[in-house]
Amino acid sequence: MTRSIQLSIFLAGFAVMAAEMVAPRLLAPAFGTSQLVWTQVIGMILVALTLGAWIGGWLADRAPSERTFGSILVAGGVLIALIPVASRPILDSAIAALAAQQVTNYLSSLAAASLLFAPPVLLFAMATPLAIRLAAAGRADLGRVAGTLSALAALGSIAGTFGASLVLLPALGSRDTLLVVGAMAATAGAAQVLRARGSALALVFFIGLAVLGRGPIRSETEQIFESESLYNYIQVQRDAQGWARLLLNESVSLQSLRPEGPALTGGVWDYLAFAPSLTRREGPELRVLLLGLAGGTVARQVADAYGDEARVRIHGIELDPAVLDAGRRYLGLDSVPGLTAEVGDARVALARLRERFHVVVIDVFRGLYLPPHLVTREFFEACRHRVESGGVLAMNLAAPTDSGRLLGAVAWTLEQVFEEVRYMKLPASGPVASVVLFASDDEIRVPSSDAIPPKLRGLGVELQPIDVPTRYRRVLTDDHAPIEWLTDLALLEALVSPVLER
Repeated sequence: MTRSIQLSIFLAGFAVMAAEMVAPRLLAPAFGTSQLVWTQVIGMILVALTLGAWIGGWLADRAPSERTFGSILVAGGVLIALIPVASRPILDSAIAALAAQQVTNYLSSLAAASLLFAPPVLLFAMATPLAIRLAAAGRADLGRVAGTLSALAALGSIAGTFGASLVLLPALGSRDTLLVVGAMAATAGAAQVLRARGSALALVFFIGLAVLGRGPIRSETEQIFESESLYNYIQVQRDAQGWARLLLNESVSLQSLRPEGPALTGGVWDYLAFAPSLTRREGPELRVLLLGLAGGTVARQVADAYGDEARVRIHGIELDPAVLDAGRRYLGLDSVPGLTAEVGDARVALARLRERFHVVVIDVFRGLYLPPHLVTREFFEACRHRVESGGVLAMNLAAPTDSGRLLGAVAWTLEQVFEEVRYMKLPASGPVASVVLFASDDEIRVPSSDAIPPKLRGLGVELQPIDVPTRYRRVLTDDHAPIEWLTDLALLEALVSPVLER
């Protein structure tokens, strides 16, 4: 058994799992990183692995040669490196379809984008049966050869999983990760076919592809910054009026907005900033906890609105340090008075806190989806322990238009923890509308106009009681919180309804 075959099988396993880890990140600018996307990608890769193993076994009995083996690796490496280029028109089409609420085109684009990963994975899966046949030629210990090569493929998969997620993706981004992985596999294959000269030619090809593939992942006229982090694809745009916008992943909705000057944003952030006016706080201090700080829009609106009448202290928690960095560089995060920013998961950080707050704001999203562990009864109970007596919890919920399925589940879960829950619905933006939920152990009332900070008096806050229909009464728990399933069903309803009404 030659060392080159062993190395090649290791790299094939590395490439398969690296592709699986990179795929959702590459698709995130158009589709987000929901469980639907992961399911589609993993399912497609498993189908490709199954077919590849079967075809590879068939081929090993008919054309077992080092040239065939090497050619398969070269082809797989080239195809995996070309995925970022081939995916661009598909991702652009998906973004346009979602904006136009064309559900058929959107789902077709998701399937097409996932299919891009199938051919190289199928080729890498074909390599193992061929390698076993070549390495075991003339030997009696076929079992040992097969076991060794299978173990090397598994080790490569382990290395690909951790190497791509923890090293290559944070350091290089999704496109260059695929390029590096493809170059390694193709170079190993070329060495089998053309020896040293083949390896040199492969490296030249991939260097050229790297040079030609430069440029932004999404090129838009107002874009001033883009980056990829361990968690997100990040964009910052600035319009002609000087307003800066922070967008993540598929960019369906804004994560943060920095107006030019002290103006209101006109979005959900203003209504989340209204929450302190609903509290029964006493004294000169206002303490606010923001779970999901992002670029600091809510923090800025709170500080601007209440800073003249109270000593405002804001503690913001954000999962992604790269998002905080973008907020500091382009949205003036560090200039927000009284703000302390912390990097961490909202629930983990909440468990470490001992201070109580007048307001706890929950503004956490992965695209259109709420993280499942941040919508459960247990999480809301932890939040309640951090809310002062007479305080308020405010939650931003992107609920598909005219659907009570998602709103009902989250509101009903809140009602198991707090004495009173009210909601306010903002105008729809595309297929979704922002719903702000307010929860407290005291009666929630909108104060008189003179008790509201001048900046927020024109908002027209109208709170409504929630009467959750019986069919939507679902308590979300740590054991069972199918929030993505609920969101997908509700979103599908919103996208399909206009089609059915035509």
